[in-house]
Amino acid sequence: MKRRAFVSVTAAALVPGPTATQHVDPALIDYFEQQLEGHYRADMFSGLTT
Repeated sequence: MKRRAFVSVTAAALVPGPTATQHVDPALIDYFEQQLEGHYRADMFSGLTT
């Protein structure tokens, strides 16, 4: 792999997630929080948590 390609790919991977200039619909956040809670419960009942 050429150094220039490596640096550009690495730099893209290091860019932070959503910033203050990006908008995320609050309904989408609520949806994923509910889904995450359901996954936590399923993990607890299955005994897969560590």
